[in-house]
Amino acid sequence: MRRIERQETTEGPIDDEQICAKILGYKSGYIDDRGASPKPNKSLSKQSFGEELDKANKNVKITQEQAKKAEQQVLVFSEQLKNQKCVIEELKEGLVATQRAMLESQKCTSDIMTFLPQFCQTSHV
Repeated sequence: MRRIERQETTEGPIDDEQICAKILGYKSGYIDDRGASPKPNKSLSKQSFGEELDKANKNVKITQEQAKKAEQQVLVFSEQLKNQKCVIEELKEGLVATQRAMLESQKCTSDIMTFLPQFCQTSHV
């Protein structure tokens, strides 16, 4: 078994599955080099794993970029909201000032309306 293990094939070192196949032989119903059911060989699995890892890393980068953009948008929206709150406060203050001016104007109008009949009577005399 050690002698077989040291042998190299054109694809590289012999793995455990290939050693078992050489020593134990093949069983009826087995698919060559696949056992009872098809299994990917280890080099393909490693390659496939590497590809999957690369895809996952790309997805992580994309997700991080999207998160960064979303965070920047949140900052922009937060600043806009802050500015809008300031505008609302200024409008409220302006509205209160306008209401006070209107009340003062109504009071003056009421005073004039009260004084006007007396003035008219006095001026006719």
